[in-house]
Amino acid sequence: MKQAALSLFLVLFIISVPLCQAEEKIDLNAASLQELVKVPGIGEKTGLNIIEHRQKIGKFSRYEQLMEVKGIGPATYNKIVGYFTIPGAPAATTQSTEPAPTGPAKPSSGRKININTASTSELVQLPGIGIKTAEKIVAFREENGPFKTIEDIIKVKGIGPAKFAKISEMISVK
Repeated sequence: MKQAALSLFLVLFIISVPLCQAEEKIDLNAASLQELVKVPGIGEKTGLNIIEHRQKIGKFSRYEQLMEVKGIGPATYNKIVGYFTIPGAPAATTQSTEPAPTGPAKPSSGRKININTASTSELVQLPGIGIKTAEKIVAFREENGPFKTIEDIIKVKGIGPAKFAKISEMISVK
């Protein structure tokens, strides 16, 4: 009787394990919509946004680029990143879901952030730049081309002279 109960428990446990975890990781640069929506946390709309972003950038080269996809913030990124692989990419890191500090903190590495190449996860390190503003910076850059001067960032909705003054010493265009 105990053996039958144990067997039943094992069968139920195996059935309850999410199917996607038992399979190999999904190549983010080759995944179809059907594969993407199998990942918990990715619906059809987000899957389409991932494919659209992949087409726009050519291919993903870093896991953190997922945060540049509309609809994927730090919490969703942390939930889904383990399901993917990007051949040749550095290991994925988790992202903080805490709001960006509002004080005059510098980027953690002490180097300036190039606003022409920075991802949303890099831009949120700047004081007063949250995920939404970081997404607007990336979208502006994609629509209008690279910033010619650091002052051009004021053209992005949500960044005025006061915010620019806080970040001007921490950003570059080279």
